[in-house]
Amino acid sequence: MSWFAGKSLREPSDRDYTVRPASWSGADPNEKWLSAEESTSFSGELMLVTDDLEASVLRGIHIKLRRAWRSNEKARQIAATVTQLQLQRARLLGTFSQFDKLKM
Repeated sequence: MSWFAGKSLREPSDRDYTVRPASWSGADPNEKWLSAEESTSFSGELMLVTDDLEASVLRGIHIKLRRAWRSNEKARQIAATVTQLQLQRARLLGTFSQFDKLKM
């Protein structure tokens, strides 16, 4: 959604990803995860991987999916609809909060 909201317009890149151990407490230190960098809109652990080769393959698939999503007209329509719903929700909440103030 953030690509269509203008928050992440740059082209997907291999630099958006790293392979690192899980970051939560109690995680198996031998597990490796394909992770997204903090600067991305999807930061954090993405997929458990067995080695760097698998991570490379999965990173390539993820990048292809991101590119396909960005150029898909149906995805753009869904994002526009969700954005409109979020705006309408915010307006309704604002209106209802005015009624709450009148009760007091």
